[in-house]
Amino acid sequence: MTGLRHGEAAFDVSTEHLRTLASGLENWARHLENCAARARSALQVHVVPPLAALEKIAEVSAGLARRARSDARIITNLAQRYELNERQGQNLWQFVATALDPAAVGTSLIAGLVAFAHPTSRSVSFFRQTMTPVTEQFSRSIVATGARPSRHPAHLISTHPVSEEPCRPPASMVDLISRIPPVAADKPQVRVERTPTTAFVYIGGTVTSALNGGNEPWDMTSNLVAIGGHPSDSEVGVRKVMQSPAVTSADNVVVVGHSQGGLIAQRVTALGNSNVSDLVLVGAPTARVEMPAGVRVVAIENTNDPVPALGGQTPPGKVDVTFRRDAPVTSHDPLGAHHLPSYRATAQAFDASTSPALRSTERQLFAIRPAEVCVATDWRVDRSS
Repeated sequence: MTGLRHGEAAFDVSTEHLRTLASGLENWARHLENCAARARSALQVHVVPPLAALEKIAEVSAGLARRARSDARIITNLAQRYELNERQGQNLWQFVATALDPAAVGTSLIAGLVAFAHPTSRSVSFFRQTMTPVTEQFSRSIVATGARPSRHPAHLISTHPVSEEPCRPPASMVDLISRIPPVAADKPQVRVERTPTTAFVYIGGTVTSALNGGNEPWDMTSNLVAIGGHPSDSEVGVRKVMQSPAVTSADNVVVVGHSQGGLIAQRVTALGNSNVSDLVLVGAPTARVEMPAGVRVVAIENTNDPVPALGGQTPPGKVDVTFRRDAPVTSHDPLGAHHLPSYRATAQAFDASTSPALRSTERQLFAIRPAEVCVATDWRVDRSS
């Protein structure tokens, strides 16, 4: 049982409800199986009601029993997963419930529900405005109290290269965004492309929305930790990847991150490799970190993507170049504007623009001859038990 109380409001969350429901379904399954057995017994002695009705009763009862037992197993598994999430997130939610201003959180929550359910340029802009004080307060409070829901020591974060292959150096914004690892369970989350002078580091977005993603560090806890100003497990993994010779020996490093990957990219740029020359953020919230002098920051955002708004308003001077587009969304996928295919289309608009500022940015980002040798390595990061 987890209880969160703020003022007179109390919210009780318990795995017992799920376990009770699963137990009830198991009992119901046994009852239905008994009904099916009695119907079959009656068929053998040819008693009334008619045989066809008895056959139907036996068939339906057995089918319902199988379905109830299957649902019971599913709910039991959900209870186990919920209990893991409950343990992982209990301290965090208690902190949030006591450390933040309820009026500001309430306004932002309502704005966020609207922005995520019906993302438009207007709803996302309003959500961003309401998130600014909440994010700043959350960041200050979580750093001041030392609250950190992620408890995995750095030595329990493992990295290993999954594949290595020759590649063509990126020559456009479409190339950069196309090479960000797609969101997929148990797949690489980081890609490194090395030319003789430059290392391009691509960091993918959130893989699971669970607070406790198990061996997957790209989970919701890592998002909250990063926004709160702490190194997340996913960040620890990226730092380990960036300590490989392919990155550390490069003359300059370009870091590209989508969604959670953008949060990580900002932190590793601000607090890590001093060779980073460029940072490209794709649909990413703003992290509360100061960029080193000389690092060029490019932000690619869809105006109706609510995820970048989670970081609130971008501080003045944080981003050198921002390119925004109103991406198409559909009713069956309100978050379509956040997905990588949508951002590839936005990158095409970036590449097609005649803006002198954008053309200058591309010349600086891709000052590499296409014939140069390029080697790509995909990396998998895991939490170890």
